[in-house]
Amino acid sequence: MEDDQSALYQPPMTRSWNKKLRKAMQSSGLYQKHPLDCDLLAGFGKYLRDDHNFPNFKQEVANVSRFLLCIDSTKPSLDFVHDLEKIRLFFTKLANIGQNKQTTANYMKNLKRFLRYNTTATNLIQTDRGLYEQCKHFQECLNDIQKSMSKQVSHDITGKRYTQMVAKKDFLGVIRKAMSEESLDENEQLLILYYLESLLMLKHLQRAGVVKNMTLNEWLSRESCKLPNGEKWTVIGVKQHKTGTQQVATVSLDEEEDAWLDMYYRHVQPACLQNFDDVEEDERFFISTTGRAIYNPSNDLQRFHAKFLKSKLFFLIPTPNVTSQVARHIFETNIKASFTDAEKALVADYLAHTTATADRH
Repeated sequence: MEDDQSALYQPPMTRSWNKKLRKAMQSSGLYQKHPLDCDLLAGFGKYLRDDHNFPNFKQEVANVSRFLLCIDSTKPSLDFVHDLEKIRLFFTKLANIGQNKQTTANYMKNLKRFLRYNTTATNLIQTDRGLYEQCKHFQECLNDIQKSMSKQVSHDITGKRYTQMVAKKDFLGVIRKAMSEESLDENEQLLILYYLESLLMLKHLQRAGVVKNMTLNEWLSRESCKLPNGEKWTVIGVKQHKTGTQQVATVSLDEEEDAWLDMYYRHVQPACLQNFDDVEEDERFFISTTGRAIYNPSNDLQRFHAKFLKSKLFFLIPTPNVTSQVARHIFETNIKASFTDAEKALVADYLAHTTATADRH
């Protein structure tokens, strides 16, 4: 291509940013943790695994262990509730090395559950009433901070959705070009790919794994349905999306969105496959301009977002990397207070996880 530094250029598959962040975490001592088999942490892990059936309980226990070691390297304890300054320094350190607001919010959520375990599933209230009260007070403080963080992350989501709106005019121009059977250059092919990825992750709240693993056969096997108001929709079932649930992920598209993906399938995909002979039996629907399956939809989303904010002079808006996971979390949090149990169950079904998962947010 003419310019490898083009804003829509898709670089070779690399995890350099993740490596850099991991290196910063390591050099800051934030990957160090207390032994997970100590009574305090082992009990928390058992609580998450047995009482609440958390599939990723080990990661949550590890996060709490890292936090506890950063506060007190000698032993894991609940004494951190007496030292707000050290806690503030921990979260400041996370921000300074480049962790986004969602990571910070996850640590806070893990801490809240750790405190809830100690105040509800242990005999702390009998053995140390003063520490119990301090833990309850600290939980309230975390609730206030978490609400503030949620608003900040919601603002980040709005920024990403705004990018999608700004990009739509350019996207439709390229789609019209494709419909006229005109050839598209690599940047135009990437624009269509990135826009459709963002459509599924930000509007339809699908996991990055759904976007990455959706196959050509699943697209061709999509089912049409007609709503009572006459609207025509199509539904795609995606089996592989790398989560603890075995439930098939469903993607529902309106008539216009279905036409966009069909245009990608008929016009963009064949052009990308021209120079790639190694076609898999279970071919992926979304592929890069090299003809290979896309590697990281979340990185594509960030690249797409940065390109359009910069080109429209909105680069001064603070917009850290926002993934489909963040978008889903904000949506799930916002429906908790206003949706009935039946409505929550429908949402959980569409997002391809259990109602219990939705209730936890």
